[in-house]
Amino acid sequence: MVTVVNEFNVDMLRLKLGLDNLDANVIMANEEHVVVYANNSAINFLSYAESEICKDFPNFHVDGVLGKKIEDFHKNPVYQKKIIGSLRGVLRTHFHVGNLILSVKATPILNDASQRIGFMAEIEDITEKETKKIALLKANEKNLILNNQVNQLQRIESISRLTAGIAHDFNNILSAIIGYNQLNIYAGEDCMDEKLKEEIAFNANQVNIASERAVNLIKKMMAYSRQHPTNREIEVKPTKDVIDEVLRMIRPALTSRFQLHTDIHSELTISIDSTDLHQILTNLLVNARDAMKQGGVIAVSLKKITVHDVVCNACVQILKGDFIELCVADNGTGIELDVIEHIFDPFFTTKPIHEGTGLGLSTVSGMVHEASGHIIVESKTISPNSGTTFRLLFPQP
Repeated sequence: MVTVVNEFNVDMLRLKLGLDNLDANVIMANEEHVVVYANNSAINFLSYAESEICKDFPNFHVDGVLGKKIEDFHKNPVYQKKIIGSLRGVLRTHFHVGNLILSVKATPILNDASQRIGFMAEIEDITEKETKKIALLKANEKNLILNNQVNQLQRIESISRLTAGIAHDFNNILSAIIGYNQLNIYAGEDCMDEKLKEEIAFNANQVNIASERAVNLIKKMMAYSRQHPTNREIEVKPTKDVIDEVLRMIRPALTSRFQLHTDIHSELTISIDSTDLHQILTNLLVNARDAMKQGGVIAVSLKKITVHDVVCNACVQILKGDFIELCVADNGTGIELDVIEHIFDPFFTTKPIHEGTGLGLSTVSGMVHEASGHIIVESKTISPNSGTTFRLLFPQP
């Protein structure tokens, strides 16, 4: 044992007999950070852990611990700073050394005048304890994920039952609508006023078109709820015709404060089920309307484009090449970036409970990707009326 005649050693010797018999790993250093004492447990532990300690402290050797400055064990100034920082007061810190995790509790040693004359550090190997803790945390996280998945499946199952019930009830209501509309057609044929007769015929035809869409939607709802078989065949119609049909349907829901602008290349047709496309457009147009409480401009376009390294906001796939782009844009309030990251999640909505279910954009995303398409969302909230643009990219035939 190194002997240095100074005040520190006198006080340290008073503790030596007791510390040598402790199970705790104790090391003592003077005010200059020179190691002047290590008890038997500490020497045994450091001998056992020397190979691991040397992985991060290449200058470390058990035989050279005594009489050496603590910071000299490592040349890296970051480690030196952390080591010396642990000696500034009563604190406990963790060190990852090799494959070990060491807990170091540093305590100042004071003389009778309450002056600091050195430091005492208690070292504990907590590798096994921390490993179990990490394993437990991972197990809890895994259980949480499994519980969330079970809850999600239960919610989907509940929605499936609800969908089946709604579809049956809606089908009964729709049968009455179709029946009464047919009576209106018969009554209109007997109308003597040609202008009124023409208007009745036009309105009745629009009800028939909407009813046909509703029938197809019910079939999809029944298929979703597993109450009715589906052959997965799609009915593709000219995209321009579907867009025109949706715009005619939604126009009455827009007040005079809204303007509809279109730029449609009529020769382009997206290979997607017309009922799906109808539902996609309706969702996006209604969202655009809701984003502009005081009115504004909604623009719909259909064209060919070429993109380079853009990212789908729904599936995060990097896209490049030629596509058919169906675009719905508004000049409303815009969407914050942190919201865009979640808008395609099921049940996520920023609308009040009585105004939104959080399933609209999730449904849109599912239908777009089923048709091998992707969605790019562009939005600005910095200035008023910047608005949001939904760009749907579909493969060219």
